[in-house]
Amino acid sequence: MGDRAAAAIRLGCDPEAQLIQILRKGEQKIVPASNYLKNENLSNGEPKPGWGLDGCPSVAELRSKPGGAKDAFVLAAELKAYMKDVLTLIPPDIKMVAGSATGLKLDGSYKPTGGHIHIAMDQHTETRCDMYADVFDYMLMIPLLFLEDPARAALRRKGSSYGNLWNSIAQRIGSGDAVRSKSYGLEYRPPSSWIVNESHATQVLALAHTIAYEIERGKSLPRFSEVFSGKALTQACLAHRESDRRFFWSHVNKIYTLIKTSALFNTKYTKVLRDLFSIINLYMQHNKTWREDLCILTGWGYPRDYTAFEVEDPNFPIYGAASDIGVSDILYKLTKKRYLKRIYLYGMSDKYGVNFSLSGDFGGAEIDPEYLGDNHETRVPAQEYACWIGISKDARLNADTGWIVDQIESFLCKLEWKKSKKKKEE
Repeated sequence: MGDRAAAAIRLGCDPEAQLIQILRKGEQKIVPASNYLKNENLSNGEPKPGWGLDGCPSVAELRSKPGGAKDAFVLAAELKAYMKDVLTLIPPDIKMVAGSATGLKLDGSYKPTGGHIHIAMDQHTETRCDMYADVFDYMLMIPLLFLEDPARAALRRKGSSYGNLWNSIAQRIGSGDAVRSKSYGLEYRPPSSWIVNESHATQVLALAHTIAYEIERGKSLPRFSEVFSGKALTQACLAHRESDRRFFWSHVNKIYTLIKTSALFNTKYTKVLRDLFSIINLYMQHNKTWREDLCILTGWGYPRDYTAFEVEDPNFPIYGAASDIGVSDILYKLTKKRYLKRIYLYGMSDKYGVNFSLSGDFGGAEIDPEYLGDNHETRVPAQEYACWIGISKDARLNADTGWIVDQIESFLCKLEWKKSKKKKEE
């Protein structure tokens, strides 16, 4: 232990997210992440970094690079790059949500999301991992309790093995495995998925790094089982399971006081951690939490506009082309909407999407070859669209690319006929 051991710490993570499809009139439904993502491993058998699956088709997992990052800023930057990558993988009517993110699946059950944090260190034994977990239960999980939505958090901990403290499991108050000993160190599993936005993610990683750094320096930090001993330990575990924030409020300032004496607070994380505890105070005073209903891509600087999918708004149309409705007819209805500069036709198969694009101001419209072709998958950022037309699966059973091209060309012919007729009338 000492400064050398503390400097050797590396951070990693594999937080999760749910995929929510935006339906008409504000309705939503969870869709399996396996529709758009897949399990990939490196040659050494480790999961490939970036978005993928972890044996569960329901949720998406964001995996950091093997070997870990030297600090929270480096790891957050890595995660942000993966956020940008996923824009090309999921369609514009799908949003990703994190936090506790407990929502109904198609079969009526629910799946929460977690935010596992990995700590790589020089020396690690099972006893040392348990000590880490006991300290993290107090110094990390109590602050996080004031960020996440209490109702969702309570449901998450009661309905699954996600989110229960190491102490809670030891007290047989809930199930699961709060800490796993790894070849590189440990994986701490109780946190909910803290990737709701870039700011909170950086704060959570900075706090975890700061605590681990002090432990490796040899500093004695308070453990959950010591702060709450005897009957108080059972009460504290139950309070955490119920997300009773009032029970722990008096401890927040004590934890912050300790954090302010830490080495990393006074070097690289001063502003990040000061902001974190300021937000915690603000959330508590105004009964607020982080937004688990917002798409995390927006929170990481890649905004997506779901207005067209959420409401019946003629200014932001989205149409469905069933087998008895011609694509050409729908396009023709849009010719008077002069604000439309580009129309995207899209059709979702079970796992892959095929997009077709129609460009122009519709006085001289043309098919955009960049987005046209059999099994040519492309994802255009939602904020760039003018109108989306969905081609239903039923319609596509008897319609190939040629049929769609015919429909578009028919539309263009109608435009030309309309344009020439108008000139003759003039």
